Amino acid sequence: MIEQSRTLSNRYAVPYIFLARPGTYGSSGKHYDVRHTPLEARLVEAQIDALKARYHVDRWGLGGHSGGGTLAAELLARRSDIQCAILSSPAAAYRARLEARGWVHRLKAEVYFDPYDSIGQIAKQPERRIFLIADPRDTNIPFSTQELYFDGLKRQGLNAWLVPLTKAPKPKYHSLVDFGETATGMCASGATTDSILKKLHDMPQQPDRISN
Repeated sequence: MIEQSRTLSNRYAVPYIFLARPGTYGSSGKHYDVRHTPLEARLVEAQIDALKARYHVDRWGLGGHSGGGTLAAELLARRSDIQCAILSSPAAAYRARLEARGWVHRLKAEVYFDPYDSIGQIAKQPERRIFLIADPRDTNIPFSTQELYFDGLKRQGLNAWLVPLTKAPKPKYHSLVDFGETATGMCASGATTDSILKKLHDMPQQPDRISN
């Protein structure tokens, strides 16, 4: 993780921090118990606040993949210091995802946050950009739920781009972490929206790998 962060920092000439969600990559906690819950959001937001205070960070380029993207979408509604938000294959409309996957029974038993419900709380900041990257073939998080969240962002008048990429590897067509990291680094370093979109569309399919 350290070497990966150093590589990305050198590539995009910005400080790069890999933040492990609770219970992942050596961090404390039970990931399957706390993921997608309000507690996870509070814990990670507290970590971001601590990093902000320690390193005097003014603005964040925040990227997350899959469950990390779901969390990044939730933090959009909680923070006013996010300059770029890159959501790759997120369950940003979490309840809609459970319904689409036929997991309706979990709606009553599971305690979760749903970023779609928090869209109205996202502050309108002209300089902020939101990129939602997803493969329309994704069998883990249906593309229709990505479109639902994106449509909600646009209804709020937010600067958002939906980027469909048929480049995730088989069999789930879910992993787009390399594309998410690329967009995060480029956006944080001040690249134009057009150059980010062009880069994502020009990139070849990447191998599946570790992500957060």
